[in-house]
Order: sequence, then C-alpha cells, then structure tokens
Amino acid sequence: DWLPCCPACGRGWRRRGAAGQSWLFVLNHTAQPAVIAVCGRELLSGAVVAGRLEVAPGGVAVVREEPG
Repeated sequence: DWLPCCPACGRGWRRRGAAGQSWLFVLNHTAQPAVIAVCGRELLSGAVVAGRLEVAPGGVAVVREEPG
C-alpha cells in the first residue's frame, strides 16, 4: 500500500527495508515537480542525492537510502 506524502497534491511514496538497507519509492502524479527530503543514490539514474530530490511531473524515483 502506498502512503500519501500529500494526498491533495498527488504524490505518493513507500519505504521498504531489509537487512539494514532502506529504499524509498516515489511517484509524482502531478504536473509540477515534487521535492522530497532524502539522502542516498537514485537507482534509475545513478545520481547521488544529498538531502533533496526533485521528481519530475509524472515521474518516479527509487532511492537506496544512506545516512546523510
């Protein structure tokens, strides 16, 4: 089940974890960029995320979280 970050805004996220590792899955159903506070590596692009991730309109992101 997806947890809404902002139900009225059309963004949803889900955090999953196992064996001391955590992943954040983000869906942005809006026509505006969504900004998420997270640190780690965005796995679809390979980009390092240092505290702030912008997810494009209609976009998705998967972040392997790391302490930041």
